[in-house]
Amino acid sequence: MNRALTIFLKELRETFRDRRVVQAAFVMPVFMILLMVFLFGMLEKKLSEPPRPEIAVVGQEVTGVRAALLKGLAGETKYVADRESGVKMLREGKVKLVVQFDPDFEEKVASGQTKMQIVFDPTNTMSQISAGTVRKAVEALNVQRARATFEAAGYPGNAVEPIKLQESADKPPEGLGGSLLAGLLPYLIVLWAFYGGMSLAADMVAGEKERGTLETLLTTPVSRMDIVVGKALALGTTCLCSAGSSLIALLVVGAMGLPATREMFPSGLSLPVTSVLTLLLVIVSLVAMFTTILMAVSSYAKTMREAQTYLTLVSFAVLMPAVSSQFIGFTGAERAPWIRWTPVLNAAMSLRDALVGRIDWGSTVATVGLSFAIAVVFAMLTVRLFKDERILGKGA
Repeated sequence: MNRALTIFLKELRETFRDRRVVQAAFVMPVFMILLMVFLFGMLEKKLSEPPRPEIAVVGQEVTGVRAALLKGLAGETKYVADRESGVKMLREGKVKLVVQFDPDFEEKVASGQTKMQIVFDPTNTMSQISAGTVRKAVEALNVQRARATFEAAGYPGNAVEPIKLQESADKPPEGLGGSLLAGLLPYLIVLWAFYGGMSLAADMVAGEKERGTLETLLTTPVSRMDIVVGKALALGTTCLCSAGSSLIALLVVGAMGLPATREMFPSGLSLPVTSVLTLLLVIVSLVAMFTTILMAVSSYAKTMREAQTYLTLVSFAVLMPAVSSQFIGFTGAERAPWIRWTPVLNAAMSLRDALVGRIDWGSTVATVGLSFAIAVVFAMLTVRLFKDERILGKGA
């Protein structure tokens, strides 16, 4: 075991001497999470403010009911001579909405014989929001008018709206519940757990084969099992630090309470002990799985270039389920039984559950068990490759 520890320390020293690996495994994860926290923080703060879109109104300055309908937009109003001029400004991006009232709108509004026309840009989000605001204003005014008519005729005004909808949001769970980061962070942790070690894995065995140093290492008194264990520990440590750096950077930024990032932590940063333990367990099992896969691929490849080619293909198998974790919630299948038996995807979902404080223990146990089972299979494969003399040659 002491010899495995020696190999581990030697590989770790070489890892930290390689600036390329340090930047890919440690600097980039921290940079990416900081960039996203500040970017999403500013975006969420902007979205919480009421929009003030520019609108084009056909005709002269409006008053009365027409002004009341446009009051909700609270943006700059530009008056244009005709509809075509307004549409032209809409296409040029100078306004977000074109509004046109019938010429005798004010006189006929009480009789219900008039109309209001709007033109919006379906490719512009702000334009769609502005159109929705006008729709709500028209519906509210119609209800108000109908209620007045009912009451004038001696009927109860509430008959206009026989069903009242009462909405209330459930109390957000502890942790990052309610934050955009709860969905994004698991995706980043999974990706960096793999890509953080990917840059190192190709050189760890295939690189040594190519340089001829592996043959020298195998002739030393160190057993091949110790070599595998030492290299795997160094690679696993790199993967673990790379995955954990995103989480640590997030905790540091959250604890600082910066105004630019405060919107990203609506429920604070307090995580229950069970969530912390679950995060650690899932990340460690995920790192074990990635480490053994990377080691097996590097041991099988004849050269560094071949190892990099194989690892690129494997990265797609990691990337696809990781990306799917960002969209699975829209399908309603986030609790489907097959999720817990899909590698990588199950880890991302378990990490998300832990971050929002809603742990599904069945899924967590299945995720950890499956990840460790895959790790054992690839660890056995790596040991078998190392015990074969062909690992030194092209037949490995």
